[in-house]
Amino acid sequence: MNFEWADDQLQQFQFGFDEADKDKSGSLSFDEVHAVLQKHGFKGSLDEAKFIFKHMDMNRSKSISKQEFTKAIQQLPRLTIMEFLLRRMFKKLDKDGSGSLTKKEIEDASDPEKCGIKLSESRISDMLTFFASDDNQKVDYEEFLRIFKIETAATVFHQIFAKIDKDGSG
Repeated sequence: MNFEWADDQLQQFQFGFDEADKDKSGSLSFDEVHAVLQKHGFKGSLDEAKFIFKHMDMNRSKSISKQEFTKAIQQLPRLTIMEFLLRRMFKKLDKDGSGSLTKKEIEDASDPEKCGIKLSESRISDMLTFFASDDNQKVDYEEFLRIFKIETAATVFHQIFAKIDKDGSG
């Protein structure tokens, strides 16, 4: 996986602001941010979501402008962006919501019309090869990350927290 891919996917990440801005006010409320985080795989607590919101709300207006949103996303480490985008991709592929990909779901990835994303034939081949050698005949999220050469899962919260915890106090 390379950073060009992440940058390309980041362009598609505009969904986050425009899609989240349900009332079309040009800014995001906490509820709008929390909803989009959950929709795209955030598993943290309400307090963690509030912490993320507070970090993104740079001018403390209790809403996040598109500029604040974009700046916050650009400050995330590239690995976090790639993982966030891969989680989004995994959720799109996981049509039955089981938390793992079946052979059919992997095969459907070759048709962007069916899965809503464009995935290279080599990645599909990698997943099918992994699937064939997997004992449980499914590809879970951690296995999916390994196929994309990301060995450990990091959460958006932990990456943001590490970035703003300047004194290392935790």
